[in-house]
Amino acid sequence: VSLLETGYHTYADSFWDSQTQVNSFHDATGTFHRIPRGHLPDELYLNHFILDESGFVGKVVDLDNDMAVLHDLPVEQLMSQVAWGLRPRDLPQALALHLLLDPSVSLVTLSGQAGSGKTILALAAAIEMTVATQQFRRIIATRST
Repeated sequence: VSLLETGYHTYADSFWDSQTQVNSFHDATGTFHRIPRGHLPDELYLNHFILDESGFVGKVVDLDNDMAVLHDLPVEQLMSQVAWGLRPRDLPQALALHLLLDPSVSLVTLSGQAGSGKTILALAAAIEMTVATQQFRRIIATRST
């Protein structure tokens, strides 16, 4: 289990203490930080999260050989997400729900212990996006045997 991808990298203390070169900018969708790749973990992918113990959460939204762009996501905003009446219990659930509710993310793979909320989060997000906001027409649910 320890070898499975978590979808996020956690920095001890503050993420910003390890950064020397940051270009921050804002637009209608939020705050973004352009950071050199050399100051970030080697294993970094689009839609991967960067967390720290001080409360920073950044989602990788753009990535090339030299730079990465992180979307600054306030923890309060993530924890207040609602999908079909369901709220996340903790930050890993909030990160999963954020990805599940993003229509630009084509595939979300969730792994974890039984009872950690994977199925209920996925179904709540699917119902929210199909019934409530009508972004999709139908839900197709599959499970491995």
